[in-house]
This record gives sequence, structure tokens and C-alpha cells, in this order.
Amino acid sequence: MSVFLAAVLFVMAALFYFGGEGGIFSYVAIVPGLLGILLTYNIFHSLLASKTPPTTIVLAPEPLIRGQPATLTVRQYGPASLQRLRVNFTCEKSVRKNKSRDLTYPHQMEVFDSGPCEVPLLDVAEFQTTFAIPGDSEPTMDTVETRIVWRVEIWGRVIGRADFQRTYTVVVT
Repeated sequence: MSVFLAAVLFVMAALFYFGGEGGIFSYVAIVPGLLGILLTYNIFHSLLASKTPPTTIVLAPEPLIRGQPATLTVRQYGPASLQRLRVNFTCEKSVRKNKSRDLTYPHQMEVFDSGPCEVPLLDVAEFQTTFAIPGDSEPTMDTVETRIVWRVEIWGRVIGRADFQRTYTVVVT
């Protein structure tokens, strides 16, 4: 779909540039042309990021209990050359006010940073860390008025390829 949209933008730019009598139409051609270039860059970035093997997590205990220690195991499959693999734990709170929603992030914490790491082909790098969710935080909730979602976010900075982010939703009680 993105490739088709990029082609349409380039055709629009060409029609504006070559189809008009000059003047304003040649300047208007810059907008779809730049959008087409940006979309093409995004396509190649996504293709490069998809070449990185999957990252999985295991949490214990599950569901997580506020104020209690939890163990997080992150598995990165190879081949991957990482400058760093960072794991954040975030809480997203959405409160309905009139017809809109107020979105806040009351808790954000970095629970792990691997530093440089090389994972060979057909191998798995396993990282383990222990952390605790603050005892005064709110549990996972999904009501008409309030929605609280906890996520584990994995950010990978890859050497020679596009960086990646993987997000996993977890339950906190």
C-alpha cells in the first residue's frame, strides 16, 4: 500500500511540474515530491527493521503485583549486532473528560540496558533483570471513564540496520 501511495505522489508531482504552464504549478510539485521521498525512505527503513529477528519476553509472576519484585527475561534471537537493547516499563493512563480523553504517563522506568551485544546466527541472547512496580501505582483498568495500560517497551539500536521497537502489554494487579 505504501509503495502505491509513494508512486501516486511522484505521479502527482510530475503532473504538477510538467502539466502546468509553469509558475505556481512547478512550485506546488515540491509538496507531493517531498512527501513521496519521505514515504519511500519510510518503506526502506521498515524493510531494514523487519530483517532483525524477533525479541520475546517472559515475566514472572504473571500478572504482575504492585510493590512486589518481578523477573523479566528478554530473549533476542540472532543474527543481530546491537549497540544496545533497552527495556522500559510504562504506564499509560487515559481519562475521559467530556468528549475527549486526557492521556498521561504516570510511571515510566528503564529496567534494563544491555550495552553492546553480538548475537550469532541461530543463537539466542538471554538477559534477565529484577524490578518492582511502585506500590502506589494504579492497576490495569479498562472502564468507560478510565483506561490504564501497562507496557514493556523494548528498544533496539542495531548496527548497520534500522533500529526497532517492540511493545508488549502486561497486566498489573
